[in-house]
Amino acid sequence: MIHKRLPAIIGFYGYSKSGKTTLINSLISKLKTKGISSAVIKETDKPIRVEEEGKDSLSFRISGAFITAFSSKLETNFTINAPIQTERIINVISLLSDVDLVFVEGASSLAIPKIRLGEKPLRENTLLTYSGNIGDIETIIEKLLAERKEEVKDEN
Repeated sequence: MIHKRLPAIIGFYGYSKSGKTTLINSLISKLKTKGISSAVIKETDKPIRVEEEGKDSLSFRISGAFITAFSSKLETNFTINAPIQTERIINVISLLSDVDLVFVEGASSLAIPKIRLGEKPLRENTLLTYSGNIGDIETIIEKLLAERKEEVKDEN
């Protein structure tokens, strides 16, 4: 089995339209300028369908394919016809790429450290309620990345 290092993980939660996506996009841009790569998982309780009616990829899934991959020279999309726990998705991300950080929008897992936006009821492992100072979150992310580097160093 291939063992790769897991990325640092930070989640965000809040009511719809609370600014989670805008905040995560801002953090991705800022971190990229510092050479920090990231991935995003968006958790939702709504059904998701990214395939268009009448397209081959949808017909494969309807026919019973458990996983379909749609690949081009620019990008690849996977559709898995089942829910998967966030922790397993993070493991798959770490196998596909060596990203430094995974953002989880809508984070509900108890194990994921989280930032709350707005007045949504507190979830376990909440590190901060965002007050508009993005620097507070950058400090937390820097700490998570440093902890991850120490874990990797200790493994070697």
